[in-house]
Amino acid sequence: MAPVTIDNGEWIFAKAYSLAKGKQRRTIADAYVEYMERKTDYWERSARTLFDRDIPQILLVHANRLNADHFDRIAAMLVRRGYRFVTLEAAVSTRPT
Repeated sequence: MAPVTIDNGEWIFAKAYSLAKGKQRRTIADAYVEYMERKTDYWERSARTLFDRDIPQILLVHANRLNADHFDRIAAMLVRRGYRFVTLEAAVSTRPT
């Protein structure tokens, strides 16, 4: 169990992806990556509004074919935005990571 700060409903893309074939899968995957960046931006802005600062974020994603095939793109987007991956313990710590 963990608190989640970036909730995104990505499961709907996963369902569409699982039903799609060929080029449709790439179209869905591209839309998913763009959507995840917009959701990340939204939750970052929300944190700044609530806490007046950036906070460690905890991203909720589900185990599915879409994430298995394209999570590297999500990870690259997060790194480009300045994120680094830490343990859950570090993310929920009161000390900065």
